[in-house]
Amino acid sequence: MAVGGFINASVSPREAFQVAVLKGAVGVMMVHNHPDDVLMPSEADKDLTDRFIQAGRILQIDVMDHLIITTQTFLSFAVNGLMDELNKSLKFVPPYEIAERLEEVKQNGLEWGRRKGLREGEERGLEKGIQQGERKKALEVAKVLLSEGIAINIISKSSGLSEEAIRKLAGR
Repeated sequence: MAVGGFINASVSPREAFQVAVLKGAVGVMMVHNHPDDVLMPSEADKDLTDRFIQAGRILQIDVMDHLIITTQTFLSFAVNGLMDELNKSLKFVPPYEIAERLEEVKQNGLEWGRRKGLREGEERGLEKGIQQGERKKALEVAKVLLSEGIAINIISKSSGLSEEAIRKLAGR
């Protein structure tokens, strides 16, 4: 899609994506050579890929990989993790999209917090209900034992209630 010299080439996303748009492609791969047989991607290579990823997002065409080829071998941005890194980059993302992403993250965080709060509230409520149920049962047992004439200190040990609470229950 572009012709360049030994040092660099000039290519624009508009020209590069033209065929992909006309053919209705859902994905593209970028390929260029390094005539000096050095596979290390330059900052310009990374920036170009980053710009193409952003252009592809607007066009809804996935930039799947960027290959650098030499006469002997190649380097894949995808295999080496550079595509993942560049897909997270915000360097060439339009400001409105950054704002949309931040709002989405904010909404997701609020929803997560709400669900967590509800879950914790339910757990606390359940625990409190269990404690209240246990206390109610202990009071019922204490009433029965009092009616049977069992000593308050024994009822206290059996029920876990304080002797004072049992005396109040007995009306003493």
